[in-house]
Amino acid sequence: MSVYKRYNGKRVSSSHPDYSKARWWIYKRLKGKVIHQSVPEAKTKQEAELAERQIIKASFDHSYNVTDTTTTLASFIDEKYRPYVQQNNVNKGAKELYIRLLLGHFKKQTLSSISPQDCRKLPHQTTDSTEQAQERKCTLIGVDQSHNVHAL
Repeated sequence: MSVYKRYNGKRVSSSHPDYSKARWWIYKRLKGKVIHQSVPEAKTKQEAELAERQIIKASFDHSYNVTDTTTTLASFIDEKYRPYVQQNNVNKGAKELYIRLLLGHFKKQTLSSISPQDCRKLPHQTTDSTEQAQERKCTLIGVDQSHNVHAL
């Protein structure tokens, strides 16, 4: 934990005569950004470290949207993603196809319940059915070709 006391713009140790007047400060690098702020409410080092952990947790929750457990994928796509696609993408047809595939599998699930592993499994599930259809098509073509061969 990187908490320390600061007085008149300088770090002070416990042997400094004005240590009791000094304020607790937090210095933390988090995802390439520096958090450097005072914690005036903290009276002890433990309170300052607790404040630091709360700041880190708040940053994590903001980054990964952990606290939102009510937004479903369908509402997110309708409210935010589809308008973004309409404004910013050249290949809107492909994006609409992806949206239909995602909604077919995750429509009523909340965003926080969908894991990256679920999304990785999705192409394999759709590819299997596509490959089966392709095999059936190839089999039909093979039958046609074999009939043509026999006809010769």
